[in-house]
Amino acid sequence: MLGTASGDPAKQFDEVQQWIQNKQVDAVVFLPTGGNPTPLLEQAKAAGIPIIGYAGPIPGDSGNINYDQELAGEQLASAAVKWAKEKFPGEKIKDFSYGIFTFDACGTPCTTRTDPMMAVMKKELGVEPVSNQTAYTEEVGLEAGEGMLSAHSELSMILGIGDGGVLGALKAVEGVGRENEMFLGGIGGAPETLEVIAAGGAYKATAATLFSDIGNAIINVPAGLLKTGKAPNVTIKSVLVETPQEAEELLKTYEEAEAAEG
Repeated sequence: MLGTASGDPAKQFDEVQQWIQNKQVDAVVFLPTGGNPTPLLEQAKAAGIPIIGYAGPIPGDSGNINYDQELAGEQLASAAVKWAKEKFPGEKIKDFSYGIFTFDACGTPCTTRTDPMMAVMKKELGVEPVSNQTAYTEEVGLEAGEGMLSAHSELSMILGIGDGGVLGALKAVEGVGRENEMFLGGIGGAPETLEVIAAGGAYKATAATLFSDIGNAIINVPAGLLKTGKAPNVTIKSVLVETPQEAEELLKTYEEAEAAEG
């Protein structure tokens, strides 16, 4: 079973609680989007259903799937720094500015992405974000992007904790005709993100997680736990996609997978 809850902690809690109460699952892979997950874990434990923390450990979980979040943040920042130094060489860097989308409600798995990102930007360019907004979905990213561009008309860059919010910001950037002047980048590497990178324009980079790595982890970690009583340790590493050619190559793997399923 698959649930997203659209980033709503209450909806997510209710959805997972229903799975547990109805004994619809043998295990749950869970990334809390906010709130206190402890009551949910207690219910799962009482029902004999193990919870696997996704994107990092959850207190009381039976195992977890980890991402190298710091690597993802540093990968995106490296692409951003390279672009900034090319577009604003030498003293011109004083004209450079950027905004960032965070999502601190999910805790360490999220801050471990954005904190290293901002640290690299500070070290390499000597700049702090002029705007820090919470934006994870495309809808919120559009609104936040419009706000950033309204407050900072010469904004050079928007970076995001996830691709969803930045895809929304892309619409805001295109809406003011600045798609050829800015750098947008996120983390994730979903097909819709790869498509806009492949097309050129403002969206220039993503720290992409290979869908095959995610699928294998989501299947193998709970399966290993149910079989042996101990969850295997898994850490998923991202790959930087920063050219249209790289995006096109990764898109082919999605197309091949879809063709195989068909």
